Amino acid sequence: AQQVFVVTQVALALLLLVGAGLLTRSFRAQLMVEPGLEIDGVYVFRVEPPAESYPDTESLRRFTEDILREVGSVPGVTSVAASSDFPFRGRSSGSYIVRPDDVENLIRYHRHSVSPGYFEHLGTEFLAGRGFIAADGPEAPGVAVVTEVMVRRVFPELRDPASAVGQTFFAGRPDDPENRAEIIGVIRDVRYRNLTQDLMADANSPDVFFSTRQVPIRSHEISLRSDAELGDILPAARRAVARVDPAAPLFLPTSLRGAYEAQTATPRFAASLMSLFSALALILACVGVYGVLSFTVGQRAREIAVRRALGAPAGAVALNVVWGGLRLATLGLLIGGVAALASAGLLEGLLFEVPPSDPVTFLTVAILLLTVILAATAIPARRASRQEPVEALSSE
Repeated sequence: AQQVFVVTQVALALLLLVGAGLLTRSFRAQLMVEPGLEIDGVYVFRVEPPAESYPDTESLRRFTEDILREVGSVPGVTSVAASSDFPFRGRSSGSYIVRPDDVENLIRYHRHSVSPGYFEHLGTEFLAGRGFIAADGPEAPGVAVVTEVMVRRVFPELRDPASAVGQTFFAGRPDDPENRAEIIGVIRDVRYRNLTQDLMADANSPDVFFSTRQVPIRSHEISLRSDAELGDILPAARRAVARVDPAAPLFLPTSLRGAYEAQTATPRFAASLMSLFSALALILACVGVYGVLSFTVGQRAREIAVRRALGAPAGAVALNVVWGGLRLATLGLLIGGVAALASAGLLEGLLFEVPPSDPVTFLTVAILLLTVILAATAIPARRASRQEPVEALSSE
């Protein structure tokens, strides 16, 4: 019964350690992801002007420019931008792209409207072309900035995504010339919706950016860059918004760093919880092995004394005790390994860039557990090897 108990402890320890190892490796992989944005020092809040005060596109364009001017004048603000949505905050809208030479093929995409200077404001890298400028207004030809993903999806014949500059497409019905847009810039893929997903919502939904001067927005995500703390700069930002329109509320303020860290909250908690449980299981397995071997050495006192009296070396006696513990540990590792392989798929939804049957994790955990158990056998083995035959027999 004692041996069964120890084997069960070792198996459960391995099972929990494998889960903790997989989640920890996944969490580290998320932390290593480059979001493609300079996230420190960027704050964002939402502003929605009253519909009755801004009924048309021209009034919305004017509101956007007024907000950018007033918020940009706040002391400590180095740059400001407006967008229909914002990284890690979602809310992008979808429609269809149509190539001029293939009007029957509708390609779903996610649309973002951003103000001039938006990409420079967030530190997004351009592969080719440029971002939006003030001249990209309502009277100018339609323009768009796209990502590598969009180029690969819409223009698969282009070997280099940077060569997409100058290509055109229709953002909507191809029979409406107002929907025609020319690609003026290609940006490097960034993690826009979350850290484990790039600008594509799926393989068939690339993202396309338009200028707010050509595609106005009603719900504004206003982002600003500053060295000050959010709490220090927020009151001045509220006053700046109120100067434009006191009826336009400012809400949902946060930092881009905070939104970024919120993306890792669930895997961080899962990894921490599994690590705690696995550490407790490891301690229990170690104590269990030590307790059983200590008890066994006490029970085998006469046998060990006879062996020593007949000339058995101390090392052989110690090795015999260690081997008894390792037999239990090996059996527990085999059972726990099979259970871990069978149940690892349950964690697949929480893993990022780590397979559920990751051999590195399984091997590392097995070595760690064996090392700890080997250490747990050392004290009983040493006690057995130093036991004097005369004392053991006289105590009997």
